[in-house]
Amino acid sequence: MSECSVRIMPSPAIALVMARKGQTATASAAAAQAFGTALPSQPRIVYGNEVALVWCGPERWLILTPEERATAGGGIEVLLEPVFSNTSSVADQSGSRVLIEVAGSRARELLARSLPIDLHPRAFGPGHTALCRANYVSLQIWQASPEPAFVLAVPRSHAAGFHHTLLGTAASLCGGEA
Repeated sequence: MSECSVRIMPSPAIALVMARKGQTATASAAAAQAFGTALPSQPRIVYGNEVALVWCGPERWLILTPEERATAGGGIEVLLEPVFSNTSSVADQSGSRVLIEVAGSRARELLARSLPIDLHPRAFGPGHTALCRANYVSLQIWQASPEPAFVLAVPRSHAAGFHHTLLGTAASLCGGEA
């Protein structure tokens, strides 16, 4: 395994789902029926039938699915409409975020130079997610695997600069190109 690597990931289709007042349990049950897993009720990411469900605040989730699946279904909003139409508002966020993966044996150390959260394995393990700011950029991070590999969902307008910063940090920390 590399000490640290930084890469921009292929773009999935992303939707923000916001449960209407008093509809969280019903929305979660609808997700469980449609995807084989309920919406997480705490800062976690869970995986279901061709989707990732990411907690991003009380009664709010990001739903990620392969772009091809969403496109074949007419778009992610059309795909999710039958699941959440009675309980939640759904907004396509596919163009708003870029996913950046930071992986390798020194990934935690690399991220600790920018992120103000505790990434120690006892505090932040596989499936955990957090909302935070790094270098004045609001983002969401989750640990995708125990290797470790982390995914950062960064606003598209800041992605290139933030990616460049991570590459520079990786080069200084791990030597060479990341």
